[in-house]
Amino acid sequence: MSTNAPDSPASPIAVTADGPQPQPASAYDAPVLREQMAILRRESATRAKAEREITAEHETASEAATSSATAALASTRKKYAAEIETARREHAAVLQKADAF
Repeated sequence: MSTNAPDSPASPIAVTADGPQPQPASAYDAPVLREQMAILRRESATRAKAEREITAEHETASEAATSSATAALASTRKKYAAEIETARREHAAVLQKADAF
């Protein structure tokens, strides 16, 4: 029996009016695509983990900076409040002496 079908189902050569022409390789290769998708998923998970770590580090650093700044501000306010009170007392004493003359 004679058929016009090629011997193999995926023949890399096509016969045209100009003669045999090589067929370009198919871009679809299931195992390669599966491997590429696995790589993309793995790297996406790695990136998501890194983003979570960066966010956590930023929040920790921000909280530490805010806490430090709040403590420094409270200390500064306490220091200058004491200095202001001392200056007021000294001023009141000077005014009292001035009134005594």
